[in-house]
Amino acid sequence: MCKIWTFFLKLPFRPVIMVLMNTQEYLIQSSYITTRTSLPLFTEEYHYSRHPKEAAHSHEFLEIGIILSGQVIHHTKEESSLLTTGCVYCIPIGQKHALESDREFTIRNLYLLPKILLTEASGENTPILLQDFFLYYTEYRKKQITYNTLSPDLLSSVRMLFQSYDNTPLCDPLLDSFRYHCLFNILLILCSSFYSANQAHFARKDDRIYQILGLIRDNLSLPTGSLLGLIAEELSLNPQYINRLTKKELHTNLSTLILDTKIEKSCELLLKEYTVTEVANALAFYDHAHFYKAFQRKLGITPSQYQRKNKAFRFGDGSP
Repeated sequence: MCKIWTFFLKLPFRPVIMVLMNTQEYLIQSSYITTRTSLPLFTEEYHYSRHPKEAAHSHEFLEIGIILSGQVIHHTKEESSLLTTGCVYCIPIGQKHALESDREFTIRNLYLLPKILLTEASGENTPILLQDFFLYYTEYRKKQITYNTLSPDLLSSVRMLFQSYDNTPLCDPLLDSFRYHCLFNILLILCSSFYSANQAHFARKDDRIYQILGLIRDNLSLPTGSLLGLIAEELSLNPQYINRLTKKELHTNLSTLILDTKIEKSCELLLKEYTVTEVANALAFYDHAHFYKAFQRKLGITPSQYQRKNKAFRFGDGSP
């Protein structure tokens, strides 16, 4: 396991992502959730004496909610479910939900972009089940909301990890990795519990998919055409066959998978103060205009708007 931690020390920790509301604005309007989320993994806790039903909202990240105490009604488009202590829900990107309760409860949310974590975690030292857990939430066809219940022992472990995370000083950058690994360990617990209850969701993918994800991760600085050629060469397969493979396993073509991963990676770079031009060059977009168009199509705003809004929130100049 120590190899896993060494690998994950390399992961980014600071970037911020936005939230998509019903108004189609990428600036959250709900007073119950903040925009101060970080990539690739962040957490927030909410404690309420009661909670009136809020407007349904969706996110540009996977939200995992863990009920730490009390109970709450979880509303989705399809149904309303009563969730009690230990219940966990996973809301895929773009799916709407809302919460409601007439009594006291505490909920802890984990936010992540599964495609970024998947490409970062596609190395040989990462547990296969964790890769499949992320992969399940990156598939374009699968958008269902999932539920699970943690055993008392696992819930106790989750609580202790959150406590360690909360008690670690924010001001010490040397401890960022420790705080990150607290959350990563929680993901391992959630993955194990989810697998035990939903083994059918974890059908093993073709091993070549994991090779493809690793090659994408390691070569985002290549133009898409060159990366397509590299993948074909490394796998000794023609591009048409690889497209059929990714459509079968991931329900998308290889070019779209590469482009979406580049866009998500660009969010990290933009929030590390790189200019739009520098980001476009680093990720080998054809030109500045191509990056702008692809980013706006994916996230609904331009790279400059994304950078400005997140900078405003990070420095307290914006308000939800």
